Amino acid sequence: MKIAIRGTANQSTTGHNWYATNALDGKNYTCTHTEFQSEPWWKLDLMTTYSVNRVNITNRHDCCSDRINGAEIRIGNVSSNVLSNPV
Repeated sequence: MKIAIRGTANQSTTGHNWYATNALDGKNYTCTHTEFQSEPWWKLDLMTTYSVNRVNITNRHDCCSDRINGAEIRIGNVSSNVLSNPV
């Protein structure tokens, strides 16, 4: 079940008008983008508790695919400080 489309997306900064919500639009030709920073983040608040069994991430295909290297997926109930959720 695709529950992400029900949530609210945010990110640490927005670069080049590529907003956090682009990750939820179902289009493979849009993406999110943050400004250059040391610890960028993107988060999704599902607005209720779900049992998460799988997370799918589609990386960009045109360039810069290495930018996702080192990314962490954290799942938890803390939305104010995303880094406090477990990896």
